[in-house]
Amino acid sequence: MSGAELQARLLRWLAAMPFLDRLELAAVSGVSERAAYYAMAALEDAGLAAALPHGSDLIRPTRRFHVTARGLRRLAADEGVPTETLLRTHPVSAQWRRILLQRLDAVAVIYRLAAAVAAERGPLRGFRWFRATALDAAFVLPDGRSVGVVRQGPTADRTAFAKRLRRLYEGRLPGALLVLASDGSRLQHTRRLLDGLPMPTFIALERDAANAAPPRPGR
Repeated sequence: MSGAELQARLLRWLAAMPFLDRLELAAVSGVSERAAYYAMAALEDAGLAAALPHGSDLIRPTRRFHVTARGLRRLAADEGVPTETLLRTHPVSAQWRRILLQRLDAVAVIYRLAAAVAAERGPLRGFRWFRATALDAAFVLPDGRSVGVVRQGPTADRTAFAKRLRRLYEGRLPGALLVLASDGSRLQHTRRLLDGLPMPTFIALERDAANAAPPRPGR
């Protein structure tokens, strides 16, 4: 893969998953950490990507990357589509940026989880963020199976969360479901709510998901 091809590949992933850090980007895309490091440096130098610092109680400080307006135009040209099409089909609009930045601590945990799964199963085939649905996000494994992700934050009302889980039946069900709970009490409550769901379901504490860092790829 040429340097230009690698950069285009990583731009596509950043358009689908804004605010990945380099290690997460390497895992979900299937490239080495070294390749991701140099490609992102080149994208930054060209003004096609930019980074912001981020850290939380659960995740150590890191740099998270996003596609710039110039990078979006480059990606649109590479894909042979208008920029407006990418704004409709990817979470790269100003509105999406505000949403993801407001929830960046939670976004980072979900990215760590997706990266850990990719490190075990292979590069992801896709990832999607949702709004106003039961799922927070979903990603596609190398074999084509989809995995939905639902997060119950520390301020989530339990009754409202139960109703949200029931809304899973209103759409197409994922092949498996990963549920993140913010504390042990919510984990136990959520475990009871998940009984009877017609798909493999896994539940974990958010802090455990945040610590599920992928093995470091070949350097």
